[in-house]
Amino acid sequence: MSFSKTGLKTIANELNHRGHRTQTGKPFSTTAIRDLLDNPMFVGKIRYNRYENWAERRRKGKNREPILVEGHHPPIISQELWDKVQLLREKKATLPKKRFEGEYLLTGLIRCPECGAAMTASRTVNRSKNGEKIARMYYSCGRFRSQGSAVCHANSIRKVEAEQAVTERIRQAVVNPEILQRVVHSVNERRSGRIKPLREELTAVQTCITILEDKKRKYLDLYEIDDIDRDMFSERLSVLNKELDTELTRRSKLELDLRDDQADPVSYELVRSLMTNFDALLRQSLFQQRKTLLHLIIKKITLDEKKRVSSVELAFNEDTEKHFLSQAPSVLLSAEGAFPMSGKAIKASSYLALII
Repeated sequence: MSFSKTGLKTIANELNHRGHRTQTGKPFSTTAIRDLLDNPMFVGKIRYNRYENWAERRRKGKNREPILVEGHHPPIISQELWDKVQLLREKKATLPKKRFEGEYLLTGLIRCPECGAAMTASRTVNRSKNGEKIARMYYSCGRFRSQGSAVCHANSIRKVEAEQAVTERIRQAVVNPEILQRVVHSVNERRSGRIKPLREELTAVQTCITILEDKKRKYLDLYEIDDIDRDMFSERLSVLNKELDTELTRRSKLELDLRDDQADPVSYELVRSLMTNFDALLRQSLFQQRKTLLHLIIKKITLDEKKRVSSVELAFNEDTEKHFLSQAPSVLLSAEGAFPMSGKAIKASSYLALII
């Protein structure tokens, strides 16, 4: 298929539609097809030293000149066909890459309504009746783009529509007290609803710890009166200590979760302050600053079955509040080195999550 100038995505899509899977049981992606086409095993060769400094760089340390030796297995395809495919791929690699004219703020934040994968930038180019090219920009399912329609569908949403919907939701949460009050009520309801199951789980964990500690004391008593073999004692004590460590770790985490959830209810004023500063920063920032801020604070954007923005999940933690939302936007934006971060999403340990 590759020699017939079929693209990587088309090949992946065809294989997935036929029910084929990779060695790990996953659908084929463009990356998997690229690796297959680059594998000299198909012409009877074995490749060594494919990666350099693996301990530190992993797959980033790819060696451009690996060692090739003749294998003991028969080739699957001819050397002539292999050379033709490589020539076509090299020629295609030298072609200028397509460049999207447009700035995508929400890449990776919007979730596909069908499979839940992150949605990525895409565009289509059509011609008007007078022959003029018209480019339309979208966010489309990342799995569809890499693995084809056997895995998911495009489920595209227009770029402008998505970005306007998200910024409008943020603005409405600031200017409409009723919306913000509902958000605050929802946060406190979720927090209070988590307390009972957390307490029940903590009680069960504490019971387990007590049982393990009793067993440990009994083995120590038996060892002191020479009523147990030394090797057996060491083996059982080691198992008990591992189980005890696991349960003690669980207890610490549960206690921390309970401490957070049993803190004072989230106040309307706190949420209003965070959202007001967030909205002001977004409106006053340049594109790259806006994108960084959105990726720092938005956890995910959900679409409904009609491919419209249904909810935006925000996650604020102490770092984002301290470094981004506690100062006046004019001060932050004028500071040297403002927004130095690359826009990575904040961790799940955020202390306050809002859904608007």
